[in-house]
Amino acid sequence: MPCYLYWPGGGIQGGRDIDGLTAHIDLLPTLMDLLGLEEGKHKPFDGLSLKGLLQGKVDVLPARSIIMDQQRIDVPEKGRNAFVMTDDWRLVKGKELYAIGDDPGQQTNVAKEHPEVVAKLTKDFDAWWADVSSQIDEYVRIPLGHTEAPVVTLHSHDWHGPLVPWNHEQVLKGMVATGFWSVDVVETGTYEIEVCRWPRESGLAFGDTPKGATALNIERARLKVQGIDETKTVEPDSKGARFTVNLKAGPARMEAWLDADDGKERGAYYVYVTKL
Repeated sequence: MPCYLYWPGGGIQGGRDIDGLTAHIDLLPTLMDLLGLEEGKHKPFDGLSLKGLLQGKVDVLPARSIIMDQQRIDVPEKGRNAFVMTDDWRLVKGKELYAIGDDPGQQTNVAKEHPEVVAKLTKDFDAWWADVSSQIDEYVRIPLGHTEAPVVTLHSHDWHGPLVPWNHEQVLKGMVATGFWSVDVVETGTYEIEVCRWPRESGLAFGDTPKGATALNIERARLKVQGIDETKTVEPDSKGARFTVNLKAGPARMEAWLDADDGKERGAYYVYVTKL
């Protein structure tokens, strides 16, 4: 992708376009390099610093393969919607090969003509997958009760489950789906957990039906976490159902539901957790 950055203090005046293969993974190393920050002892970055290129001190980046995939499932699968990119080639789903310089529209599959390129890019993908999948069965847990984030918003997009309402259009339509949040309670204590259909900033109540939304007569809200399983009756003019619970520090699975009179089970699209 083209890269454009304006950074007067870093010797980049007026911005600079780069005609080369870059990606989002290059952003953090570039900013750290411009700020003179040390990388530390963490795992090496996948991306490269573009500082030299942006300042005009180097002409090209080292040759590399950039891998991207699109999963949208709870447990990623090797090769699912995967793409390997170099300056000259694009390998799509392990089968289609395109010479990007001559065929930027990716119209002609030349995999049969260049089996050695397919083999090389497949090897690069396998190495990448071995790296990123080393912890594939672990959840990245959402911390609750941290002093620097006293209120945490949990959205249905953060669910683990086979079907996830990941955009607001699906929330508007009252998508029928359930899932759970993988959380980490930072500190033992008392927490207020508010279960909602709409985000707080909307100012909407359970009974409100904004333009484009499906009307739902929500009667009850339910919360389940760390052995606690509570249900509250809700009123149409209420903006959320509030539960006060005592949680123990440590990893946990949190679930919340909205029960409407249509009898369909829906997870709560928005939940707010506050350490009291």
